[in-house]
Amino acid sequence: MKYLLTTLLFFALSLTLAAQTPLRPVVTFSGTEQNSWAFSIDAQISIDGTASGSPNWAARPAIASASGGEALLFQRSGNVTKTSFTSPFLNTAGGQPFFPAGQPVFLYFHQYYRNLEGSVSIEILDDSNVMRSIPLNELLAAGVETEHFDTVQIDLTAELAGQINRRVRFTYDGTNYFWLLDDIGFYDAPHFPETSPADTMGNYLAAQGYPYEVDSAGWAYVPNELVVQFSADATEQEKEDIREEFGAFVKDSCACNQIELWVIDGSRFVSQGGRVDIGGSTNIQSNGLGVKKKTKIDGVDLNYYNGTILEPVIPVPNDSLSNDSIQGLPLRNSNALRIAILDTGIDYYHPELRDYVAVGSNGLAPFGDMDGNCLNNDPIGWNFIDDNNNPFDDNSHGTHVAGIIAGTLDRYASDDCNFEFVPYKTHDYNGVSTLYSVACATFQASIDEIDIINDSWGFFGDSSIVLHNAIDTAKEHNILIVSAAGNDSINLGVQAQYPACYSAPNLITVGALRTDGGFPGNGGPLRGGARLDQYSEPALFTNFDDRCVDIMAPGTDIESTIPGGGYAEKDGTSMATPMVTGVAAAVLCQLDGNIREISYASVRDTVLNAAEPNRFYPDYARDGRQLRVPELLSVAVTNLAPEEGFRVFPNPSDESLVVESLASRRAETVAVFTLDGREVFRGENLDWISAGDQQTLTLPKLPAGIYLLHILGKDYQWTQKIVRY
Repeated sequence: MKYLLTTLLFFALSLTLAAQTPLRPVVTFSGTEQNSWAFSIDAQISIDGTASGSPNWAARPAIASASGGEALLFQRSGNVTKTSFTSPFLNTAGGQPFFPAGQPVFLYFHQYYRNLEGSVSIEILDDSNVMRSIPLNELLAAGVETEHFDTVQIDLTAELAGQINRRVRFTYDGTNYFWLLDDIGFYDAPHFPETSPADTMGNYLAAQGYPYEVDSAGWAYVPNELVVQFSADATEQEKEDIREEFGAFVKDSCACNQIELWVIDGSRFVSQGGRVDIGGSTNIQSNGLGVKKKTKIDGVDLNYYNGTILEPVIPVPNDSLSNDSIQGLPLRNSNALRIAILDTGIDYYHPELRDYVAVGSNGLAPFGDMDGNCLNNDPIGWNFIDDNNNPFDDNSHGTHVAGIIAGTLDRYASDDCNFEFVPYKTHDYNGVSTLYSVACATFQASIDEIDIINDSWGFFGDSSIVLHNAIDTAKEHNILIVSAAGNDSINLGVQAQYPACYSAPNLITVGALRTDGGFPGNGGPLRGGARLDQYSEPALFTNFDDRCVDIMAPGTDIESTIPGGGYAEKDGTSMATPMVTGVAAAVLCQLDGNIREISYASVRDTVLNAAEPNRFYPDYARDGRQLRVPELLSVAVTNLAPEEGFRVFPNPSDESLVVESLASRRAETVAVFTLDGREVFRGENLDWISAGDQQTLTLPKLPAGIYLLHILGKDYQWTQKIVRY
């Protein structure tokens, strides 16, 4: 698979791009590196990485540095108002600059700091004179602290490269609770902490220029950003009071102002392309929020990164829609089943998909929020990346997912099943998203009366209160969510991924099977779906667990739609998930009752109860369940009589057959078999628009003998002998 090779090659390059080399021994306080540094009064080594003797330490964890164990501890005692830790002169033994001219120099360290009324900073000394002072954690209010896994990085190339008699001093001034430091190092490139698992996300983010830090579970988040969910009864004044107390300002809000994205702690921010950050994220969850304030906030999370299949592409503008943009798309049917796809968007011009992306009754009316869903002028969906009304796919992942759902529904849904896609573009052109974007879209789905959500993405780390609340809200609005298990070959019982591992009754989590591109049920392969007639083994890449994963579905060599009107094969639980979404949607259409009134539980139970246990792989999903099409979706296949089906005209001068249909019909597969059942030719998706239409099949060169020509449609099959002589 070309795209997999490209991805693997890219990750190999990413390892090179993300690498960095320490220019001096890293000071871990567990060896001898710190012996050449100068300790002032009240600068000491903490054996266990804590400040357990400091006021209000309580049961806080130790600083979460890579080296662990010992750390430097600053704390005030007596009348001492200033204490420090100072490097030696950064010269060589011969008096030459330790860092040559032109050498990039980045200072990197871990910190855990709790403020009272003092300050902390890094000073650059020229001999004994302070030539630059860099304040840290400036906007931390009294009694507020950084996370215990906070990291800081500063570009000191201008101050240190090619210079002699320069030193670096960590300074703790005034009245503070504590400041813990560890793993102080000078590097020749931006230094990024490793992410878990396998540092895949960290390598990708670093190579693409996204700023990030890592939480205590090893997952990446956007520095200095918090996702905050206020309670429904919080007043605007109460919200503002809480923001002001923590030095936060609102970067964005969504879902009728249920969710806010905060920027907090005053650090310098960089956009894609730059990666130097001089501060960390403030933890307001464990301190500072009194009982009264906590009742006004339903959830606070770091703004975690998440991703689809990570494939870098060249960015293209995604401007707001115009009337020309939506011309030719169908009008929304108020009774249609609505499927929200949280992904990189959809190519709504693709001939296989344009009939399923419908325009709301207000069309493109620039009069604000005409439909009352708190989004201005949103005729077909929303772009949560660019905050506009154009959810066009600039990556390909979302279009591929949409094609699988469409193909599955086309095959298994009843003819009167009306379905529509609502594209929520939550992931950018690199396949990268944040907790804020996916939480916004999940809450928005409840506002927009969505029936099923497809989540072909995920993240590790903390489980996220806000996203879990969004899924619970979806449950209250009778929304079924189908989520990918992920592609890391990981036991999710040991390291959980989300949303896959949430305990939610309206969630189905899907792992991937290694197949030949087939899909369960009658018939042969088709784009966006296909066949699975026997037990298959799990794909090598799939995550697994008999508690987190509910069902397995085909996830290798799946052909589906891509932007520009084309088709491509992709692998992943991202591809298995929309197959289950499609089957679930077909079930919802088929169950008795109004679509809006049929419970998510009925749909979920029907899909899972029809699954077939696999005793060989019980640990990969609950009972090893593999997707099977429920009986209520079974299509009766008619065996066409020769005079009702097709006429075949072999061409004696070449290896071709002309096939004439005796009626208007579509063939999903046309195949030629030897008498012992070996397939020697396959064609797909052939249309005979009217009776008498002909299609020419170019066959491979075959030895003389008798063969079977087999033509399969959605509800018919036809077979005839042909002779090669």
